[in-house]
Amino acid sequence: MLGRAGAFPGTRDNGAVPRASLVASAVFGTASLLWAARLGWEARPLSPGAGALLAVSLLVGATVAIAGLLVAGGRWARRFAMGMVALQLVTAVVLDPDSLWVAAVAASLLALAGLFGPWPTVRRLPRADGPPARAVLIPLVLVVIPAVVALTAPRRVTGWGIGLAILALVLAGSYARAWSAALWVLRLAFPLLALPAILTAPRWGGTVLAAAVAGLVWLAWSGEARLAIAPLVSPPSAVYPIPPELTPPEILDAAGLDRRGRRTDR
Repeated sequence: MLGRAGAFPGTRDNGAVPRASLVASAVFGTASLLWAARLGWEARPLSPGAGALLAVSLLVGATVAIAGLLVAGGRWARRFAMGMVALQLVTAVVLDPDSLWVAAVAASLLALAGLFGPWPTVRRLPRADGPPARAVLIPLVLVVIPAVVALTAPRRVTGWGIGLAILALVLAGSYARAWSAALWVLRLAFPLLALPAILTAPRWGGTVLAAAVAGLVWLAWSGEARLAIAPLVSPPSAVYPIPPELTPPEILDAAGLDRRGRRTDR
């Protein structure tokens, strides 16, 4: 859903990705790995569970953004990557500084400069056959839900919060594959399953988490979310009928058809 393979404006004639996009993606990916390593090494003052959820969200989000930059070349990919860098800088504010922290902050600032400038090549206009904007936003927000759970319950992430984070990642992958069941789970079951995590989070954290879940449900009930699963115009079929008069006689005979395409065994 989020993008299809193929050349985009700025690619070379052989389909190679411009070097600037590769460099920006590499720096952004390096920053994500450094932050994941920092959270894995020492997450204080976050709890180990919160640190693990935040690291997973940063890595999965970086993977999605880099794939969008290098494969689809979409504007959403650069914007999402910049949002993930902003999340990295929020992580920097939360964590205690050390040498790895300094290296990760430097990489994040370089990544932000590389993504913000005109160097990465992106589409000027959205694809004519691409999914609607709100449909694209749904899996991107779902990828960030584990980070929201971690930052809204920094001292202790409950089992409900971990379950909600896992469900969000599963729904992100399922909805991106245009599975209709994922849309209905997101519309109906997701807010109910999120309620225990909201109630067990700190007061301010529960408010933020509730707002994120409400925004997701609002996006899921939009018409654009439904159209991304069941478009009004069906894709063209790969099977094309051939008139009998253009079909070789031996093929008609093998199929048991006469020269007008009617069955001969009637």
